[in-house]
Amino acid sequence: MGDLGNGYEVDFEAGSIDHTALIAVEGNVVKYRYDIAAPALPDAVTAKIVADYENRSVDDPEILKIGNDTYYQVELDDGPNDLRLVFHENGEVDTEVEYYE
Repeated sequence: MGDLGNGYEVDFEAGSIDHTALIAVEGNVVKYRYDIAAPALPDAVTAKIVADYENRSVDDPEILKIGNDTYYQVELDDGPNDLRLVFHENGEVDTEVEYYE
């Protein structure tokens, strides 16, 4: 657990799945993420990756929860130039939501 000044970041494992959460000083969960397998990505997200990023392989797919909203974040490998993207379930890239490392 690390103190970020405005809250705490905790890493834990549930089942065999890695989770990371940002918890505000007041105790509420601000956001959290957890690992998933690439086949668990929504079909629309996979289709968008294949269509627009065909030369990159998916690495570290995760579900990102912020409040009641669910996003899917992935790293797309291409040599030294990894691309980190956050998607909506419908496959649209969300440039407003920051990739949660």
